[in-house]
Amino acid sequence: MRDDQGKLSKIVFLGPVSSGKSSLIIRMTNNSFLEHVMQTIGTDFASYKFDSGTDSERALQIWDIAGTFAPASDSIFRTCFKEARALIFTIDCSSEGTIVAGLKYCQKLKGAAATLGDEFSNPAVRKILVLTKADLNPGFDKAGIHRRFLETGLQLSSDSIEDVFATSAKQSIGTNEFRAYLGEHCFEPVASASASASAGAPVSAPTPAAAPAAAAMSAAGGREDTAEGDTSCWAGIFCCPPEKDDAAIPLAPATGATYGG
Repeated sequence: MRDDQGKLSKIVFLGPVSSGKSSLIIRMTNNSFLEHVMQTIGTDFASYKFDSGTDSERALQIWDIAGTFAPASDSIFRTCFKEARALIFTIDCSSEGTIVAGLKYCQKLKGAAATLGDEFSNPAVRKILVLTKADLNPGFDKAGIHRRFLETGLQLSSDSIEDVFATSAKQSIGTNEFRAYLGEHCFEPVASASASASAGAPVSAPTPAAAPAAAAMSAAGGREDTAEGDTSCWAGIFCCPPEKDDAAIPLAPATGATYGG
């Protein structure tokens, strides 16, 4: 989402339950960390204004999407992506188990991408991979996770491993660099998917109609406290039971400490 002057940019965070989306957003916007974060129900919102000291101040409109969604609710889920300037895929890299959970989530997104709107196919919309909780697994294989992510079929805007961000909301690792990257790349003109594929002609400024609708949906459920690793969810939008037949990626047992959000 961009206003007429390109000062407002909508970005969408995607990832499974407890992958660290909310904690990363809190660190980016408030420079703080909460040890216990409530599980997002539906959609949560935040914003960050880049203080440039001029009249051309820019702001990120941040959409935090719940870590569960039902393919049958694609028509509702699709509202969250409308007019997004960037899709941010988050994977908890603290253990093999959480990495596999993130990859399974990405496989589900890939399977539903054709019905979720032009944002998934439009090359002008940034697709960014962010690895969270890096402080809990200092020896993680960044390049290996990047390769495994691409094997899900989802594409990133850059093939460079340097544009895959390793972060820790708890230790404030990589968060400033990631935020600066968003400020540099998420305020460029956006074209429709078909136009981007050909001439790249800019489209007219979008209307901010999607945010109130999704906000109303989120307000209907709010957020709730959940136990660490709890995969149950409120019986509202985007919710589906844990799947038992995800055999495409073998799940290794999760080990080591972790934290939610």
